[in-house]
Amino acid sequence: MKMKLKLILLSLIVFPILLHSQSKSSLDFVLGVDYAYRSLNLVDATVEPDDDLLNFLTLNNRAFEKGKINARFGLNYSQKITEKLLVKSGLRLAEVGYLLEKRRVVPFGGDPLSPVISKKVLSYYFLEIPLAIRYNFAREKLSFFVEAGMSPNFLLTTRLRDVFDREVTNDNVNVNTEGVKRLQWVGSLSAGINYDLNESWQLFGQPIVRYHLTSTTEKSFLKQNLYSLGVELGVRKLLK
Repeated sequence: MKMKLKLILLSLIVFPILLHSQSKSSLDFVLGVDYAYRSLNLVDATVEPDDDLLNFLTLNNRAFEKGKINARFGLNYSQKITEKLLVKSGLRLAEVGYLLEKRRVVPFGGDPLSPVISKKVLSYYFLEIPLAIRYNFAREKLSFFVEAGMSPNFLLTTRLRDVFDREVTNDNVNVNTEGVKRLQWVGSLSAGINYDLNESWQLFGQPIVRYHLTSTTEKSFLKQNLYSLGVELGVRKLLK
């Protein structure tokens, strides 16, 4: 299985480089921020989770959950296949997390009129290989584009943090990874703007929607899909 994942990873990275090597290409340095959350459905309502960690992944605490702002960064490599159509790949590090629990609580001996915030934060960290097709409209100093993709995301680790009154009281890395699928396919849609600084450099920005088509967990009674809405900003070096 590990060898298979390595072969997939290698082929996805080199694929766009092999396409039309005589055409123009570009290299992007990109930073993104997004608001992530999850959809969650019990497939088999007769099965009850039997420990605390699994309870975090059920519907029990949905009333106390919230989405969370996350970040991702990395590189894109784009290659023209026609005058206006490009294929994109690259490599990203991405956090996709949300608040399992957010409550106002009164500390022991504290003022009931001044509660503090108690949070439980769950984050998934992925190595993302963006795979997308981009269509550029008429090339001008300021131009528009649309993009659609289907990208593999490889789980690196997970992190579960307890935060009480802005202080981290418990921080567990690589928690509950046995129940999370290592390879997840993520669909994306976006539209954006390119701005030419000169013949060699561009700035770009794009709002983007992502949805994990692969259910996060392998538990038969649970179907969880992560999703996010955000924006990516970057600088592009046009290669000859």
